[in-house]
Amino acid sequence: MRRRRVLRLAGLATVTAAAGCSELSGGSGSDTASAIARRPDDDAPPRAVLPSPERGLEIVGLRTTGGAVGANAGQLATYEADDGTTFEVAALRMETESDATALASRIREQGRFYGMDVAVRHGVFVVAGGTDDADAHDRLLTLLSYSEAVNRAFIRNNDLLGGAADG
Repeated sequence: MRRRRVLRLAGLATVTAAAGCSELSGGSGSDTASAIARRPDDDAPPRAVLPSPERGLEIVGLRTTGGAVGANAGQLATYEADDGTTFEVAALRMETESDATALASRIREQGRFYGMDVAVRHGVFVVAGGTDDADAHDRLLTLLSYSEAVNRAFIRNNDLLGGAADG
C-alpha cells in the first residue's frame, strides 16, 4: 500500500519524464553519486526551498501555508506543465527536526494528506508534493529534485522511488 501511495504522489510533478526506471533526469543534484543534498539554513524562507525547474513547468499559484500542520512558515506552489498537468509542492519550515520528521512520516503513511502524496524531510524543512494525475509519479519526483534541499540521490536513498527503481 505504501508504494502505491508513493507512486500516486510522484504524479504530482510534471517535469520531464524519467530517463529510465532507476534514473531521474535533471534536478539540482544531477550528481547521482552524491547522496547529500544541500541542507537549507534553518532560518531560510520556505520559498528558497521550493523547486526551481529550468523548463517545462510554470508556477501558476503561490500562497502562504502551513499553520494547519504546525509549520512556523510555509509556501505552497502550484506548478503547471505544458501538457496541463498540475502539481502542488509545499515547502514547510517546522520548529524542530523531530516535528519535520513527524510531519513527513504522517504524509507518507496516510497518503493524500492535505493534498500531498509524497514528502521528504531535510533539516527542519519538509518538501511535499502531490497531483491528481496518478500517472505522473516520476514527473513529481523529478520536480522535487529541483529543490535545493532534495536531489536524485536523496530521493533514491529515502525510498521515494518505491518499486520503480527495480524496473
